[in-house]
Amino acid sequence: MDIYIRDDGSTDSTISIVEGFRKRNKQIHLMNDGRNHLGPKKSFYKLLTYVQNYDYVFFSDQDDIWVDDKVHILLSSFDNSAVVIPQLVFSDAWIADEYGKSTNQAMSQRYMWPNKQPNLQFLTMNYQITGATMVINQAATNLINKVDENIKENSYMHDSFIGLLIAACGHVHRINRPLIFYRQHADNVVGTVKQSGISLARFTSITATLSHLVNDNILLFEYLMKDSNMKKMSTRSLKVVEKYLTSFKEIQQSKPISVRRIKAIAEIKQNIWPKGLPTWIRLFLLFITRF
Repeated sequence: MDIYIRDDGSTDSTISIVEGFRKRNKQIHLMNDGRNHLGPKKSFYKLLTYVQNYDYVFFSDQDDIWVDDKVHILLSSFDNSAVVIPQLVFSDAWIADEYGKSTNQAMSQRYMWPNKQPNLQFLTMNYQITGATMVINQAATNLINKVDENIKENSYMHDSFIGLLIAACGHVHRINRPLIFYRQHADNVVGTVKQSGISLARFTSITATLSHLVNDNILLFEYLMKDSNMKKMSTRSLKVVEKYLTSFKEIQQSKPISVRRIKAIAEIKQNIWPKGLPTWIRLFLLFITRF
């Protein structure tokens, strides 16, 4: 196993600490590209260009803690008979405080994850894949690296966008067991949202999340609908993309509070929530569950 590290312009002793480890272990690589403050999204996309020849790639944030058997559990969940198919495996996570101590609540509990495995339809409107919990195979790495740079740059975050891409062109599998301690502190770029119920703060959070989801879906779907990329999708994924692209554009072009937007959201969400739910319950769920 090799470890690739990209420093994004730290001002503390990070570099000297990494160099100390690197001198003792030649499998640790510090990538110095001379570009500072790219942020986590661009940094991870940059790192992926260095590791395209590896069978599997794990994503690691500097502030989260892995359980001892995380690597073994995730790798054992790949379908090794289909290495040419892009695959992503991720796990649940314990939500932890700033010291890494578990709050005894998992991400699946906080956000009421459904029992069924996430597919493309589900991931279009729901964040579930956290970068620090996921691993991808070589086919997935190559697929990601071929995506236009401007599309990746305009996506919200690398992990959610990669999850959508692999769900559309390959296979995503979730391990229903927390395999990291996901630390929450004041410096988190992205973390777990604590607002609940119906409030102005909650509405603002939902509106922002919806905007990010819509943007990523349109970016990806328009990219995949190009003639040269359509063959990368299964027939089922192609049908989802064709059907949902129109709805996402309706959401993007509509006012934050409008019948037009609600109808577009309902068109997508009706295939995610259990069938038979009355419309008023579906709309209520928009406010008490995270997208």
